[in-house]
Amino acid sequence: MRTLILQRYKESVNQNFKYDILLDGRKVDRLANGEMKELHIEGENHELEVKMMWCGSKKIKLTSEIGDLNIKGNVFLNRVMPFLTVSIIIFMTSLHQLFLSKVFSIVVISCAMMGLIHSLTYWRNNWISINSKTPETLD
Repeated sequence: MRTLILQRYKESVNQNFKYDILLDGRKVDRLANGEMKELHIEGENHELEVKMMWCGSKKIKLTSEIGDLNIKGNVFLNRVMPFLTVSIIIFMTSLHQLFLSKVFSIVVISCAMMGLIHSLTYWRNNWISINSKTPETLD
């Protein structure tokens, strides 16, 4: 049996959400903000992923070379992207009323909305990152 240590450092991104730890697609534990958990694994061929609501991390294959894991939220997708999208929409709406053409405003607002939709659907497995601390990086 192998022990894998999962560390989620205290972060302001997603601080009120617990992350679900999935091993081979099955929920095995939850990880709160600033928490560290030990995961006992039997065998070698496993996939680990972390989920929060509809979004999460990419799946990683657990090999013998993988040491402890750091889990953290993606700051750009969690904080910057929604703020940027809303800011662009408000800015373009106010500029349109002043002097911009209607077509240009619609194109820019549509691009901002497409970015937001892509971050919620296609990029949903990039909202949380899992970084391995292999023996070489533990120094």
